[in-house]
Amino acid sequence: MQYGLRHYDTLQRLWQLVLVLSALILAYPASADYIDAAARLQPLKPGKIELDLLKSMDFWRQCQWMAVGPLGRVIVFLTLSAYYFWVLRALWLIIQWLGGWLVSRSLNGATGSLSAAAAGEPPRAAMRSEAILPVETLRRIAGPLPLRLLFRAHRRLYVLTSGVTRVLSSEALLQREARLEAMDWQLAHNTWEPYRSLVRILPALAVAQTGLVLYLALQPLLDGRQELQTIPAMVLISLIPVVQMIAFSIGLALARGLLERLEHYQLARLDAIFFDQILSRLPLHSADTLLLLNALDRHFQQLHAAIKRLEQKLER
Repeated sequence: MQYGLRHYDTLQRLWQLVLVLSALILAYPASADYIDAAARLQPLKPGKIELDLLKSMDFWRQCQWMAVGPLGRVIVFLTLSAYYFWVLRALWLIIQWLGGWLVSRSLNGATGSLSAAAAGEPPRAAMRSEAILPVETLRRIAGPLPLRLLFRAHRRLYVLTSGVTRVLSSEALLQREARLEAMDWQLAHNTWEPYRSLVRILPALAVAQTGLVLYLALQPLLDGRQELQTIPAMVLISLIPVVQMIAFSIGLALARGLLERLEHYQLARLDAIFFDQILSRLPLHSADTLLLLNALDRHFQQLHAAIKRLEQKLER
């Protein structure tokens, strides 16, 4: 059981690592394209800044600063990495929604057919856990290895029924399901931490890039090739990286909040599927309950036989 839980958690973390590496791989060539495009743009020339120009979005969309120094390349690469990670995480959420829907549909079909079959059986036989939900049926729903590797719902169902021979113990399954739920919720929260840290440091890196852009812009002034009237324009131009990165950080944070809540909703639905269609259908007993009931049944049968023999002797 412990091995199954560790394997489940390790595979979940492995998939998140794959998403991170995929985002980095996608961001590297894309950042190079952005930087090459920025390098081909005409450099900004400080001059008189009009108020209407400051109000226009075209002024704040300028990206010539991306090609200034190595820090600009780093900022572009990290920004695109965060963006691609969000996109891949959204696609991963859609895949997990599909897996949960497949498991829910299969469980609905299995429980419906089992309920119809158990309608004509005696009450005692119909209440057996193996009659309500056979382990073989649940493992068949969990599917082959490719499905368990891709879908969280199939993987959780497989781990939930692993090690069970014939009788489903509601107590053991409740404990397993609680631990699996805790793993999924904790992982869903912790795997966003690199993204949060990246969003926080982007404005700080932009401040450093602003200092570099301003320093390079002031060099002609120090050499006497520019006039003092151009200083306000230089300062405003150098603030473009900070303004853009603050806007990007706010957008990425809002997008993360939206996607994280959708992930929480998907996990809540998955927890409800397992509880409503599996755990709530099982009679409440532990793994030793059936053994105790069988022992009591044999004891009462022996007691009944002894009483019957005494009655026969008294009648004689």
